[in-house]
Amino acid sequence: MLASILILATDAVANMDNMLGQAAGESSPKTVKNPILPTVNEMFWAAIFFIALWALMKFVLLPRITKVMDGRTDKVRDDLAAAEAAETERVAKLEQYEAGLAGAHEHGVDAGAIERLHEQGGGGAFADGAIGAEHGDAQAIGAVDRAIKQAQILEGGWPPHIADRYLVL
Repeated sequence: MLASILILATDAVANMDNMLGQAAGESSPKTVKNPILPTVNEMFWAAIFFIALWALMKFVLLPRITKVMDGRTDKVRDDLAAAEAAETERVAKLEQYEAGLAGAHEHGVDAGAIERLHEQGGGGAFADGAIGAEHGDAQAIGAVDRAIKQAQILEGGWPPHIADRYLVL
């Protein structure tokens, strides 16, 4: 497409020069340089700058860009690994908590009292104790008993200043 336009433009310029030459009285047609076609000097400098820009991109800019991209990839990979670890930890804590609730149900404690105990900050010890009690740990069994007493006191609606006298943790 461009080649045909170039040929037509060259022919049009030559025809125009012939007509102008004939009108002016000149007998020989005059050749005119095409302003679109580059000269040898322009081609030389274009090649020099192309090579210089290629070398700049390949050896200076591209290594920096790939370094940044690799850093981002590593950061994303590390963040995903941390998220998976946090999810695994969350699932383990949830299972531990549910096991503690199941242990409390076996001892006949109301689930609502356990939830209130957990909200006040004592539920973690209860869940830990319930899991330890399943494995026969004497200290864990004591922790479960203390947590059950605390849950029963909370369930009974005792005021905290009186409950503290009767509850030994």
